[in-house]
Amino acid sequence: MKIVKKLGSLDKGSLAGWAQQLCTASSALLLLPVFVRCLGQAQSGLWLTFQTVVGVAGLADFGISYVAARQAAYALGRQQGRGFSGACDIDGAIIGTEGVRETLRLARIANVISCSFGALVLFVSLRFARFDDSAGLSPSEVSCVVGLLGGTVLIRLWGRPFASILDGTGSLHLTRLIGAGQQVFMSVGAALIVLYGGGLVVVGCWAVVTSVVEYVMFRIIYRKRIGLVPKLGFNVGDFGGLLKLVKVAYPLGLVSVGGYLVNSIQLPFIAAALGPEKVAPYYVAQRIGQFANMTILQLVLPKLPEFTRLLGMGNRSAAAVLFRRSAIQVSILSIFGALVFCVMLPTVSLHYFKVQPLPPLAIVIMSFDLLLLNSTVVLGHYVLASGQNPFWRWTLVAGIINFTILYFSLASVGIVAIPVATVLAGVATTYWASIYHGRKLWVRLNEGIV
Repeated sequence: MKIVKKLGSLDKGSLAGWAQQLCTASSALLLLPVFVRCLGQAQSGLWLTFQTVVGVAGLADFGISYVAARQAAYALGRQQGRGFSGACDIDGAIIGTEGVRETLRLARIANVISCSFGALVLFVSLRFARFDDSAGLSPSEVSCVVGLLGGTVLIRLWGRPFASILDGTGSLHLTRLIGAGQQVFMSVGAALIVLYGGGLVVVGCWAVVTSVVEYVMFRIIYRKRIGLVPKLGFNVGDFGGLLKLVKVAYPLGLVSVGGYLVNSIQLPFIAAALGPEKVAPYYVAQRIGQFANMTILQLVLPKLPEFTRLLGMGNRSAAAVLFRRSAIQVSILSIFGALVFCVMLPTVSLHYFKVQPLPPLAIVIMSFDLLLLNSTVVLGHYVLASGQNPFWRWTLVAGIINFTILYFSLASVGIVAIPVATVLAGVATTYWASIYHGRKLWVRLNEGIV
């Protein structure tokens, strides 16, 4: 079958993922210096803070996309052979192309609830959020910008089921390229708008336009690769499938909430405790670190559908080889990535972005965290792809620990408190848990009991 064959050539998924990361990094390299020069560091920091605040609405997906992608890959694997029945399997009876379409239909029904909840979260954010007016924006401008960015998040959330099904059926390289295109057009357009005197409201309108185009592209690719989009109608018989979907997805959703508290909550904290002008220096360091992380993990992410398909076929030995190879490659590259980050960050921050670099101690601790994160998260990705999710409690606890440390120490300790909090939260929870459960998965694969 055409879409089954696509799973056999996932190396291009890595190439497309690297292209997406390059576009994301290039967009940041282009956009932030222009924003700082034309709007000032305070207003630029406020824009970055807005993006983080409205990003809460994106958490409303609550793991549904991940489960849909895995179910699509599993349905194709079960068509080729009888394998294990993992915890993320919505329904073992829906296999092949029809199973893929049924998965999309259930995911879209659940997505209606997700988008409604995301809209509610956005409304609450607009209603109760208070921002420092030192950046020169009126309350009405703040509400308009946050609303437009929130609309962008909801549009992208509505398109996630299509992207996740494409990921699960071996077309991950296409979703990555579409995402890269959205990043490039968004950033180039925003830079031109600001250079020609436009404000953040106009930039927000442009962000909505690029998100709509991205959504349309996902639907077009789905129709070309898989077929007609199933109708959204809800039947009484769908209730059981939706309950199973939610039951499997909610721990993944809690992982996302915990991840947000660990990786994204810093910008609002900095804006509130240290002032919006302090946001940009940390944002530069964070984005460069995230780029390094994702560049390394592109060796792994495109292989996860293949890993799931191999388990669905019952080919545990091939799955074990894939798991071991990825873990070794990522661990070696993580050491190199951490060293490059530590050495290059001050120069890049000062001479290109024109922002004051972070203190040397903060950079060293962030580099150490980068090494720990990449070396352990690769194991966690394969554990999740095997149909298990033992991390959701630990990730949520990590988020709470990180939030608590920042709340009580950021204003007094300064920016160094952020990487310290991240390392302490990770070491106490998710880092050791990923190693422990990754080793268990390796043993189970070799004993043939997955």
